Amino acid sequence: MTSRWMTHFVLVVSVIALIACGTNTDEPSGTAGGDTAATDSGGSSVEEVTLDDVVDVDELLSDIGGSGGAKLGDPASLWGQAKQTVKNTVDHIGVVVERIKDTVANAKPEATGVTKLGQPYGVWKKTKNGVDYRFVAVRTAPKRLRYVLFGQKGAVKKVLLTGIFVKVAPRTGGGRLHVNITGANELGDAPWATGSIHVFFANHKATARARRIVYRKFKKKDDKAGVPWNFGVDLIRFPGKGGRLRSMGVGNILQNPATVEAAALRVLWKTGVGGRADGVLVHMWPKPLKLIGVMHECWDGAFKRTAYKDSFKDNDANDPDEGDPKDKATCGGYPQEDVDQGSADPNKSEGDAELDAMLQELEVDLIDEKAAGDETDPEAG
Repeated sequence: MTSRWMTHFVLVVSVIALIACGTNTDEPSGTAGGDTAATDSGGSSVEEVTLDDVVDVDELLSDIGGSGGAKLGDPASLWGQAKQTVKNTVDHIGVVVERIKDTVANAKPEATGVTKLGQPYGVWKKTKNGVDYRFVAVRTAPKRLRYVLFGQKGAVKKVLLTGIFVKVAPRTGGGRLHVNITGANELGDAPWATGSIHVFFANHKATARARRIVYRKFKKKDDKAGVPWNFGVDLIRFPGKGGRLRSMGVGNILQNPATVEAAALRVLWKTGVGGRADGVLVHMWPKPLKLIGVMHECWDGAFKRTAYKDSFKDNDANDPDEGDPKDKATCGGYPQEDVDQGSADPNKSEGDAELDAMLQELEVDLIDEKAAGDETDPEAG
C-alpha cells in the first residue's frame, strides 16, 4: 500500500542539476555557443551527412523502469516514484524524439545537398499517422551537426524539434535539443500538453550516461493546478553499476484542487547493493509558503525497502516509520541527506558536478539557446 501523498508524487519530481542549464537564457556565446560563420562556415564540403551523424535516439529515451510498496520488505516506494518520474520524462520527449527514429529507419537519406555556406546536409522523410515528417541534419563543422524535424498534416506545418549534436563517434556524443510540445499537439501527436522541453545529453562514455531534461512553460491540459512546469530532471547512469537522480517538481501533489505543492527528491543507488532517497515537500499556493514534511527511504540490492521515515502528519497508517535511514549499511552505503525547504523551489538551480563536467567536456554547456533553436530549412532556398 502506498501513502496518500506519494501516489501523486510521480509526475512532479525533477532533478538536481536541471534548470542551471535549461532555464538560463544568458548562456555563453563562445566558439562552441552558436552556429556562426566564424566557427561553422568551415563545415566539411566533402563528407556527406549519413546515418552515422544521427544520434542514437534509444540512448535519449532510456529509463530505469519500476514500481514501489510501503513497508519493510516491500519494493521501495520512493525508488518506485523516482523510476516512474524518469519514465514520464521519457514519455514526454518521446512523442517527438521517437519520430527521428521512425524517419531515419531507412538508413540512407532521401536527399542530400550543400547549403549556401558550403555545409553538407541530409534529409530523411517518413509519413506516420497522417503526418509527413522531414528530418534534416546539416554538418556545420566536421564533428558538429544542426538538426531540424518538421511535421506537416494537411496545411498545418510545424517545427517539432531543433538542436545541435556534437559527434564523438557514429551516432554517439552530446548535444542540446529543443522539443516543441505545442507543435506536436497541433499535429495531433501530443493532445495532452503544451510548452517545450530542452534536452541536454552526453553519452560518449561507456562508463556514464548523462541527461538533463528541462521543462519550459509545459502544461498538461488536464492540470487543474494551473501552474506551468519550469523545472527539470537530471539523470546520470553508470551502466551496470548504478546511478543518481536528483529532482525538483511542482504541481497538485496532494491531489487537492485548492493547493499547489513543490517537492525535491534526491536518489542514489548501486546495482545489486542498494540505495536511498531523501526528499522534502512544501506547500506553495495559496500563500504563505510552508514546509509540509521531509522523507527518507533506503533499500537493498533487490530494491526492497530496508528503512523509512517521514514527518508527515497522520501518515503512519500508510507509511510507518521503520528501520534507521541514517544507517549507511542498510542504505547502499550512502549517508542521509537532509533536503532543506529551499530546495523545493521551481526556479532553483542546483548542480550535479559530474553531469555538468560531462556536458562541459563536449562543450554542450556552450551551445546557446539561439543556436539550438535554429529552424532554418536548407531546402527552402
